[in-house]
Amino acid sequence: MTQSLDRDKRIQTVRKLTSLLFHKHYCENDVESIIELFDDRLSWFGAGENEYNVGTETVSGIFRQFVDKVPKCNIWDEEYDVIDLSPDIYVCSGRAWIATDPSTEVYLRVHQRITAVFRWVDGTPRCCHIHISNPYSEMTQQDVGFPTQVGKYTYEYLHKCIDEYKKRLKNRPSSWKN
Repeated sequence: MTQSLDRDKRIQTVRKLTSLLFHKHYCENDVESIIELFDDRLSWFGAGENEYNVGTETVSGIFRQFVDKVPKCNIWDEEYDVIDLSPDIYVCSGRAWIATDPSTEVYLRVHQRITAVFRWVDGTPRCCHIHISNPYSEMTQQDVGFPTQVGKYTYEYLHKCIDEYKKRLKNRPSSWKN
C-alpha cells in the first residue's frame, strides 16, 4: 500500500513539474528555475529545427540564452499523462495551448507538446530529458508545404486580441476620452 501511495505521489509531482517547466519558460522566462530541475545527465529537443543537445552544462547554457528572448505567454487547456518506467523513472507527456500575451505585441498561438523524463535521485525528482514540439498535424491534410492552419489560428487570435482591445477602449471612462 505504501508503495502505491509513493507511486501516486510521484506521478502527481511529475505532472506538476512538467507544467512548471511550461510556465517558467513561457510565462515567466525564469530560466534558472528550470535549470535547477536538471539532472546531471540531460538530453533536450526544442521546437526549433536546430534545437537539440545533450549534457547538462551545454543545455543550461542554451537555456540561459533564452533569457529576455521569450515573450510573455498565456497557457491553458493543459493535459499531462505520466507513466512509470521503474520505481525511480517517470515519463510525462502532455500538451497545452500557448499564446503570446497581447501586451507583447507579438501574436502567436500554438498547441505545444512536451515530453519530460524525471528520475528520482536521493529522493528528489531530476529532469533528465525534455522534448518540446509543435504538432505538424496543425499542418492539415489540405495544407501543402506550409502550415496554413497555424496561420489561421494566429489570425483568429490576433482578431480576438483586437476585439478585446476595442472593448476596453469602448468601456473606458468618459473622462479619458478625447
